[in-house]
Amino acid sequence: VLGMPGSTAWAGFFDILKPKRAPKRGEPNGETLFVSAASGAVGQLVGQLGKLCGCKVIGSAGGPEKCATIKEKFGYDHAIDYKTCKDADELKAKLKECAPDGIDMYFENVGGMHWDAAFGSLKPKGRIAVCGVISQYNDSSFAASSLPLWALIYPQIKIEGFVCFEWLAGKKGHF
Repeated sequence: VLGMPGSTAWAGFFDILKPKRAPKRGEPNGETLFVSAASGAVGQLVGQLGKLCGCKVIGSAGGPEKCATIKEKFGYDHAIDYKTCKDADELKAKLKECAPDGIDMYFENVGGMHWDAAFGSLKPKGRIAVCGVISQYNDSSFAASSLPLWALIYPQIKIEGFVCFEWLAGKKGHF
């Protein structure tokens, strides 16, 4: 936990997404967090940090077993089996079922349709921490996502990419 996965989860969640503090410990903070690759080493930690801070936490994972794990073992409020979605629109519709008013934060591990669905679901002043795009690492023919820059301006969306090394070295944050 204190190595790469832990420092990545901590840095992205606390120092980049910067969740609101709950009024009292254990109470909801009013924010919704979406995590792609939620059953992975980093994603499962991000979800647990979100729950500790009072967030409503939604995770995406591949298959019913992984979806059950993130809910039962890691405390996620909702699990979306992305393998049942043929495209970003279907994933966005499932995300809307879990968060009808949208999401405040997105922890990006996957890219592709996850990015498109999450970006289209962000509330004004939404935040995105980008630490991976696993769906595109080995795909030389992937279709690039279209990031409409104008869509960042008025809703004041923040996006930041990062790697954990500065946190592990003690140069950033309080990990």
